[in-house]
Amino acid sequence: MREVDFIKENKEKWREYDEVASNRNASVESYTNAYHDLLADLAYANTKYPDSRIRIYLSNVAKKLHEKIYTPDKFSWATIKRLFAYEVPYLVVKHRKEYIITSVTFILFVILGVILQLQDINAFREIVGNHYVDETIRNIEAGEPCAVYGSSGEFETFFGVTFNNLMVCLRMYASGLFPFVGPLRFISVNGIMLGEFQTFFFQYDAGFESMTSIWIHGSLEIPSILIEATAAIILSYSIVFPGSYSRWESIKRGGVESMKVLLTALPVIVIAGFMEGYIARRSHDPLAVRLLIIFTLFSAWLYYYVYMPFQIYKKNKETEEFLKK
Repeated sequence: MREVDFIKENKEKWREYDEVASNRNASVESYTNAYHDLLADLAYANTKYPDSRIRIYLSNVAKKLHEKIYTPDKFSWATIKRLFAYEVPYLVVKHRKEYIITSVTFILFVILGVILQLQDINAFREIVGNHYVDETIRNIEAGEPCAVYGSSGEFETFFGVTFNNLMVCLRMYASGLFPFVGPLRFISVNGIMLGEFQTFFFQYDAGFESMTSIWIHGSLEIPSILIEATAAIILSYSIVFPGSYSRWESIKRGGVESMKVLLTALPVIVIAGFMEGYIARRSHDPLAVRLLIIFTLFSAWLYYYVYMPFQIYKKNKETEEFLKK
């Protein structure tokens, strides 16, 4: 192809890529798609037209795109707002297959936990130990099935639970480095534990009462586990299935995207810890109040991780320009 034909055929596309490179509000996906397409054109120009000035132009645009992708933005509230309001819902849409697989797998293990506990009433002891089970049985017999939440101070419970859940979050994410096997282990353990835990209370005729206390924090804690597991699966997927990218490039992309998803779980974990430390222990609050709290928190999770991504997908399903303000 003659140089003049090469330029004529691609100049409008390059102009668009130049505009993307100059747009601070464009999506990382937009930068990345433009960058890799432009690199292909630059490589072609270097081979076919080594003395052409078009090489300099393409190189400059590619450099700007590279900086947009790999140079971290300076901290600002606008950056934080963009991450939570636009990028994460977009990433949930992009990785909806991983999110759905994680959620369905977790539910299946919860059902398995229910079955195991129904078959053997002592199954739950194997996970949490005899001391916790015996104490909980005594509390149930005393008419306070969730008294364990009031066995220590409010701040002590809040700090201890939050710190423990943050450590679980980091271990869950790190398990993604052991593709699929690592995340599956965490999903299975947590799913079976939840199934056995809730069934245990029903077996002692305290199921509904326990749920109105446990799910005050569980309505956020359990969804946060799904988000952590999804982030780990995204990381695993980038390692095993690099697609058209080099493996290292795929891991970098998967690492950035999975970390952004994981970041949204952190405030959820803190709020869940607060609810467990300060609110869940208030078992004598009116039932309507407890149910309202559970409904509100669960609805907030559905809104952010289901409704918002669905709206983004519905409005933009024919384009990748999801993150334009």
